[in-house]
Amino acid sequence: MYKNKKIISIIPARGGSKRLPKKNILDLAGKPVIAYSIEQSLNSDLVDRTIVSTEDNEIAEISRKYGAEFIDRPENLSTDKATTLSVLKHVIETLKNQKYNPDVVILLQPTSPLRKTEQIDESIKKLIDNDANAVISVIELHVGYEWLLGIKDERLHFIFEKERKNTRYQDQEKAYELNGAIYTYKTEIIEESRIYNFHENCIALPMDKITSMQIDDNTDFKIIESIIKNVISKDKEEVEK
Repeated sequence: MYKNKKIISIIPARGGSKRLPKKNILDLAGKPVIAYSIEQSLNSDLVDRTIVSTEDNEIAEISRKYGAEFIDRPENLSTDKATTLSVLKHVIETLKNQKYNPDVVILLQPTSPLRKTEQIDESIKKLIDNDANAVISVIELHVGYEWLLGIKDERLHFIFEKERKNTRYQDQEKAYELNGAIYTYKTEIIEESRIYNFHENCIALPMDKITSMQIDDNTDFKIIESIIKNVISKDKEEVEK
């Protein structure tokens, strides 16, 4: 069933980054950050093509080195204001001009290096098995949505004041947030959409805290590097013994 589909992953990797310069190719425990996402995609038996979208020659060269294809991103899609949706559409259009029409598109942000190939495959299976428009990865919040707080004029307030009930934590409806790790779509949903996230006929892919971690700044980078060196590497050594 899954092998009959043309499935691609798209890894968007712009050269510029203000908070953490060149974060997509920084050395993370011995490999460039982007290499983790490339390898996760290439290790999937369901993903046919792994494609990096970039305007940066250094990123393109590193992507090729680790086995990915790359599509040159035009200048107008390489600014801070360019949307991820427009980048996805550009890659799809480029492939269709090459007579390749993907059925399923997976967005893999390079800033989520701890996701697992098994989670990518699970998202594909969920999409196809349920005939969903999208499967999007999330992480559970530690409180229900009615207990979420905002700050206005330095003072705390409940964001959903009218929804708040005096209920125990274990009785609350669980709340989730996007973790940015995996977005899997039917291709036509991307082509037809004018917004980035799609909730109609969209299935959740819950992920744990570690695989949900993202590199947004230098603190995140150091924490994730420590996990790779001191947790993941040691676990791998134990399995190989």
